[in-house]
Amino acid sequence: MSIVTSYLHHFHYRGEAWHRIRREDFSQIDFDGVSAELVELLKSMLRSDPSLRVDAGLICSHPVIVRARSSMESLRAELGPVF
Repeated sequence: MSIVTSYLHHFHYRGEAWHRIRREDFSQIDFDGVSAELVELLKSMLRSDPSLRVDAGLICSHPVIVRARSSMESLRAELGPVF
């Protein structure tokens, strides 16, 4: 969830930008440099209809998350418990 939080911390709760995200209008978010795969995951996590949102199991098994987890585990093995 920290990925989503990092994007959403820019938007004042209940402000116009927040409401645009709630309407699934992501046009104000700069996704430059972010893979299409990650963008689609983020959007699927932020669907306005809860029944259409991706669930935690699918998030944990998503290729983007699996790769990130693997990279973190490799860094921990190399550097120790840095995070």
